[in-house]
This record gives sequence, C-alpha cells and structure tokens, in this order.
Amino acid sequence: MTIEERLEKLESKSARTRFINCLLAVLCIVACLAVISGASGAPTAQQSVLNEIRAKQFTLVDEKGRTRAMLGVSNNAASLTLTDENGKVRAWLSVTGDGPSLALLNENGEPCAWLNVSKSRPVLGMADENGSMVTMLRVSDNGTDFGMADFNGKLRAMLNVSKDGPSLNLFDEGGKTIGKMP
Repeated sequence: MTIEERLEKLESKSARTRFINCLLAVLCIVACLAVISGASGAPTAQQSVLNEIRAKQFTLVDEKGRTRAMLGVSNNAASLTLTDENGKVRAWLSVTGDGPSLALLNENGEPCAWLNVSKSRPVLGMADENGSMVTMLRVSDNGTDFGMADFNGKLRAMLNVSKDGPSLNLFDEGGKTIGKMP
C-alpha cells in the first residue's frame, strides 16, 4: 500500500468519525431539551401551580366579559367589590386604617345594610330603599345602643344598656325628647 492510499483511507475514516460525532452531539442536545422541557406531555399539577401572584388589582369577569368582582388595593385600603349581572355594585368589603367595613347595596346602589368596626367598636346599620338609616346597633363607651329612625332619617327612639342599667329615649321629629325611661 502506498502512502497516498494510506492517506486516502485515513481521511475517509476521519470523515466518518466526524459525521458520527456530529450525529451524537445532535442526539445529546435533543435529549437534553426533552428533559428540560418535561417532554412527558401535559404539565403536572405541581408544575402549573404558582406559589404567589402579586398585583394591585384582580378583576373577575363572567362568560360575557362583564366585570363581576374586583379585588384591589388603592389609597391604603384593600377592598373586594361584587357586582350584579348589570354591572351595578351590590356588595363591598374593605379594610382601611379605621377598620373593616361591609356594605350590601340595593339595585339603585344605595346601602341597605352595613357593618363597620372602628376603634374596636362595631356598628350595624340598616337603611330604607333611599339609603336613609332606619336602624342602628352599636357598642359605645356607654354600653350598647339600639337606635331607630323614621323614614326621613331622623332618630326617633334610642335604647341604651350601660353599666348603670337600661334606658329608653323617644324623640319627636325635631329631635326633642318626648319620653324617657328611667
């Protein structure tokens, strides 16, 4: 065998070796990508769950794209607002520096029931269809108060239970006491 024949045979083997090495490199890259991407098909439940989502507001919409609920933070208040199918606010819950509040609104957007807690003192109120307060129950420094107003929003009766005992006050339309027990 001549030197030229040997050189030709050696070059042929070298070319075959380079081809096999390139093919092995490509196969290794494909295998690594398959492992990294989790080529098992659909993601597992553990892969699709996030530990945390951070945002200033979340908006939930119904199947027609209408806003039905909003959860957000603005002006140092966290709030949850719920709307009806017409987009009118019907309930909201908020927490501010003064404390938590819950309001239930009628179809006109007027509050008809609410609960507030400020300075660790709860107040529960109910209103007529115009939003005028007609009843209120609260805890105060003097005990527990239950007030009832007329349909003009004027306080007409107040029942108070304090450490000194119960009392009942009745008022006229102008706010003047017309009856008192004891």
